[in-house]
Amino acid sequence: MKTFRPLIMIPMLSLGMGAVAQQVQLSQWPIAFEADGYQVKVYTPQPEAIDGDRFQARAAVSLLRSGEKVPVFGAIWGEGQLAVDRATRLGTLTQFEVGDVRFPEAAGRDKEALKAMFSREIPRHAPPIAIDWLVAALDSELDMGTTYLNDAPEIIYTERPSVLVFIDGEPEYLVLERRSDHLGDPVYAGISKDIERVLNTPYLLLRYRKDQHYLYGSGHWFRSTSITGPYAQERSVPIPLQELAREVDKTAEIASGGVVPEIVVRTTPAVLLDLNGPPSMQPIQGVELLYATNTDKDLFLEIATQEYYLVASGRWYSTRDPRNGPWRHVPAAQLPGVFARIPEGSAKDGVLAHVPGTNAAREAVRDAYIPQTASVDRQSATLEVKYDGEPVFERIDGTNVHLAVNANTTVLRIGGHYHACHNAVWFDSSSPFGPWMVSTEVPSAVNDIPPGSPAYHVRYVYIYDWTPDVVFVGYTPGYLGCYVQGGVVILGTGFYYPRWPRFWYPRPFTWGFPMYYDPWIGWTFGYGWGWYWYYPSWMYWGWYGPAGPWYGWGAWGWWGPWSYSPPWRPEPRPVYYGHRPSLSSTRPPATAAQADLYSNVKRPGVRPTTVDRPSMQVEGRPTKPVVRPSKERDHIPDRDGNIFRRDNRDRIERYDDGRWQRIPREKPRTDPTPPRTIPRSIFEQRDRGDQRVRDLEHYRQRPAAPAPAPRPAPAPQRQAPQRKR
Repeated sequence: MKTFRPLIMIPMLSLGMGAVAQQVQLSQWPIAFEADGYQVKVYTPQPEAIDGDRFQARAAVSLLRSGEKVPVFGAIWGEGQLAVDRATRLGTLTQFEVGDVRFPEAAGRDKEALKAMFSREIPRHAPPIAIDWLVAALDSELDMGTTYLNDAPEIIYTERPSVLVFIDGEPEYLVLERRSDHLGDPVYAGISKDIERVLNTPYLLLRYRKDQHYLYGSGHWFRSTSITGPYAQERSVPIPLQELAREVDKTAEIASGGVVPEIVVRTTPAVLLDLNGPPSMQPIQGVELLYATNTDKDLFLEIATQEYYLVASGRWYSTRDPRNGPWRHVPAAQLPGVFARIPEGSAKDGVLAHVPGTNAAREAVRDAYIPQTASVDRQSATLEVKYDGEPVFERIDGTNVHLAVNANTTVLRIGGHYHACHNAVWFDSSSPFGPWMVSTEVPSAVNDIPPGSPAYHVRYVYIYDWTPDVVFVGYTPGYLGCYVQGGVVILGTGFYYPRWPRFWYPRPFTWGFPMYYDPWIGWTFGYGWGWYWYYPSWMYWGWYGPAGPWYGWGAWGWWGPWSYSPPWRPEPRPVYYGHRPSLSSTRPPATAAQADLYSNVKRPGVRPTTVDRPSMQVEGRPTKPVVRPSKERDHIPDRDGNIFRRDNRDRIERYDDGRWQRIPREKPRTDPTPPRTIPRSIFEQRDRGDQRVRDLEHYRQRPAAPAPAPRPAPAPQRQAPQRKR
């Protein structure tokens, strides 16, 4: 049975009004070539439907036969395959089969020959397609109607700069014993078995000699006698802890700015709303909203109702009293209309991705259905599954699917057969221990897995096609925890997944970390008052961790499988939906590779789709222009094959009987019948797509952050005195 994949249909828009900026295409369309006695131009395609890695589109074309002076315009329809590299946000057209060709003068033109010519030549000449242009050019988004858990977690209000240290349940301590390398020499002589790390947290939280807890971040230490605090900044730290921190934190960046946050510890999911003093509210110009300026959280006050609104993991919560609550969930569709009027380019336009009906929300939802693709060699791709003891399978409620709760990756038992999804690649075996072979089909029962299961995310890993040698696969952002609900994107299912009791497993999360949506990276960490707090890597557990089946599992990390390792960026949180002047002055985001787990974690036999990014001329940044703005006017066919274009004065013209004729602006219609002319709003959407591409270039070309200064060698200091027991 074919695996379900979401289909985005692209209906025609109603006529839109308003000023339209002069269009500047940055994708090297139209393409021009000579074939079969014609000089051919193919204009920017208009996508009609997307289904995984395949899409349907139509495009305007022109043919100039040898000896003729005036080209003839027509339209083509076809279905293509797009290999997508979400890291560069570009797609490559690997094939395109033209199914229909229409010209006003059909006589003398062999339609079958033209279809074959276009099918052959378009993939040869088509430039990379910008995903940011694509999500703006699409005209519809798909919401599967799935309901996730939206109950308000504990929302911790404080008027002091703070950091929430989340521990997944009661603390689990791991003794860091000194080990030897393969030559028998000590790896690090200073590490003491008196050091224990709290295993079930991504923070570097250590217990020293059973009675002192030390928390590390960006070169600073905090200490407490109790794991839940209170914590105070500590300058005299035992030398073994300093040595361990230097090994964990290679950059050793010392946080600057003088803000020493308060440490808040929780062992259950929570959200931190911390401000630097009482709320300092500032109006958003032209909107009846105030927003808090002394916090990096998205806290608003609606002036008319005096109700506070907070965005957390893409969900909205409101209260009359932020200090004491209670907080209630507000479905996105029930938000006051004032939020949709937040201007793009304003200080709080980042929340527009969570306001239904806005351009930013539509584009975020469309982007959630764009896959990252890869090819998998069926011979060399391998998988080894490890269990804590014998495999333990538990049935997923409401399904006939059983999940291994003590495996190092997602292993399912379906109908007596075993299926494993690891790093967005499916494998199957007749035994839970393997050998594992690359799958050629996703079991249909996978689509029955509900959001309440920690295996829910594998529903977003697909198999598109296969040959005897290669399987073509991909995943959409749902595998990384980005879901669509009520016309907006949210993070996580909202469910808390209990851990395996014998050993701690990272599970998909919704709460406990300051996560923000970025239109190009996806969900990313906040920076926490300029400090870096997360040290999730287990790479040193191979040296100091316990022997046994878990020894050396460096491929994991605190977040679980690599699909749960969100990118982070060392900067205040700017999100750019409009064209902001500040783009050129902020610090760069996380590296693009972090947006693609196939590239981020290289596996034998797995070859991610990669599309090289050409240099681009961007305002204020003199780079070598490989892609230049096209002076060619855009041409778009409607569904009936009529060709339209926009002239330099923003007037729409229609091709009729070999001539271009101007179409007057239509007045607002009172009947529901859609107009027959091509909507002006499609041109406007293409303008927006071009602007997104330019903004992405600004985003990528921002000045690099200054490299942190090397850590000076620590001055000799006395070992902290230890208490007698």
